[in-house]
Amino acid sequence: MFNKFLAFIFGLSAFFSFSQDEMPNNIDDVITWSFDVTYEKDVAIITMNVAQKNGWHIYSQVQPDGAIPLPTLFNYNTNGGAKTLGKTKEFGSKLVDNEGFPERSFHGDHAKFEQKFKITSEKDFKIKIDYEYMACKTACLPPEFRDTEIVVKGLKSLGIDAGDDNDSDTGDLDEEIEVEEATQDSIKSFKSPIGFQVHAIKINDTEYELVVKPASPKEWTLNADFDVKFNETFNVIEQRNTIQTRDTTINGQSYSTYVSGEWIQAITVDSVLLSKQIEGMVTFDGVNDIGQSFKSNGSKIKLSLTDAIAKPIDSSSTGRSYWGIFWLAFGGGLFALLTPCVFPMIPMTVSFFTKGSENRRKGLFRGVMYGFFILLIYTLLSIPFHLIDSLNPNILNNIATNGPLNIFFFIMLFVFAMSFLGAFEIVLPSKWTNNADKKSNIGGLIGIFFMALTLALVSFSCTGPILGSLLASASGGGAWNLTWGMAGFGLALGLPFALFAIFPSWLNTLPKSGGWLNNVKVVLGFLELAFAFKFLSNADLSIQAHLLERELFIAIWIAIFAALTLYLFGVYQTKHDSPITGGLGTFRVMIATLTLMFTIYLI
Repeated sequence: MFNKFLAFIFGLSAFFSFSQDEMPNNIDDVITWSFDVTYEKDVAIITMNVAQKNGWHIYSQVQPDGAIPLPTLFNYNTNGGAKTLGKTKEFGSKLVDNEGFPERSFHGDHAKFEQKFKITSEKDFKIKIDYEYMACKTACLPPEFRDTEIVVKGLKSLGIDAGDDNDSDTGDLDEEIEVEEATQDSIKSFKSPIGFQVHAIKINDTEYELVVKPASPKEWTLNADFDVKFNETFNVIEQRNTIQTRDTTINGQSYSTYVSGEWIQAITVDSVLLSKQIEGMVTFDGVNDIGQSFKSNGSKIKLSLTDAIAKPIDSSSTGRSYWGIFWLAFGGGLFALLTPCVFPMIPMTVSFFTKGSENRRKGLFRGVMYGFFILLIYTLLSIPFHLIDSLNPNILNNIATNGPLNIFFFIMLFVFAMSFLGAFEIVLPSKWTNNADKKSNIGGLIGIFFMALTLALVSFSCTGPILGSLLASASGGGAWNLTWGMAGFGLALGLPFALFAIFPSWLNTLPKSGGWLNNVKVVLGFLELAFAFKFLSNADLSIQAHLLERELFIAIWIAIFAALTLYLFGVYQTKHDSPITGGLGTFRVMIATLTLMFTIYLI
């Protein structure tokens, strides 16, 4: 008891005297325990793995004379369900000299303990483990006293008759604690806690989806390239997955590890297969947070199609998705209105309709139809994507997650961003514009339609980059997502022409065209550039090139938004900007402050 008190005082005094910059906020930040149970006949083996981070370590159960730190101790309460076999083994501890004080401790990034129990209970039961430990580096944290409960299978669950004599090795209950040096084999000799859930989804009477999903404890990571094979031979319609991964580095080794998602195989079946139980195998490998890795020989999976669940139809989420892309595109259309290619056209076009008509009603009608045709033209642009979608309903989603296509989106948006920033101007062939302009002289609705088409073509240098971003972001949701997006963009672009035709007096409230239009264009250029690198990041994740890791991606965004902040505060200007006279406007300062706050947040 005195040793515990001495260790506590030693750890507490060191805690307050040690540099707070090196002290963790919590011992769990540097020492993490995980527990696993495996079975050998009627013997349960509880393995206790300890992850040690940043040079912190714990101590052996056996300490030499003169050692001050508290040893790691265990106490087991089996609740009458098992008998403890021998002492707790430990792997990896070493006897060291710590400035004249001998101690046995674990060094490196892990420690391991193991305790065997002979199961006597027929039913499943719990073993309570009380454990004490101290963590030190150049100073020590106060001792910790913890407990946990482990669920252990009873003899009935293990398929063992309680009357059988399995001659399990009970060991010597009075033996000294066995201390073994860690070896590569001892580190890897444990059962993986990762399992797999499998179920079937019924699409119709002959089509089903087989779904396999990993189930992994938090302290374990599953390598993303696990393999699923079924014993039956199916007519496979499609195989896909919704697996999300992340790049993880453990002990200097890089892994692409599973985060979420499912492996899915769509199949067609006959009446014979419907009555069978389908069996298969998953082979996989993984690693835990202290670098202990494993490779499975195969985990069996089985399911019955008679238990398949009906495919859910979530129309509400689909509706929300459509409206989400609609309003996002509507916002993009409003931004497009504030560009130098579109904004000056509003008063000119509306004045043409209202003053060039025999009466106000006709002018109003022509203005409204002009706005409607703008909406119609942009919506019609989505029709080709419906033709593509009809060939394969998932083709647009596959395109959105395809590495080379994401690289194409990056290049396209990067070029558009450079155009917005004033490096060059993107225009459609003048022949297209001239032809549309000639046909706009035709009277009636056809002429108005071609006037709207002329606006769409002439303003492409400003609307094209925004439309490119819209098409790239909406492609993963299918053709209807694109239709809703194009409709939102067209509505935002055409609505002002209709409203100003109905209420021409509102034209007097419009701000005058000027240098601020180019400022809007430059801001959009920076946003477009940030968006472009998001697609490059998607491509990097898709092809696992590991060239644009998360830290580098955030650093690029910091540089982009820092440059945008400096531009808005007037530190520099682009070649198309008008000179700043009379100071910065209030609205510009507010936007600059917001971008500054976002940049600081990224940092």
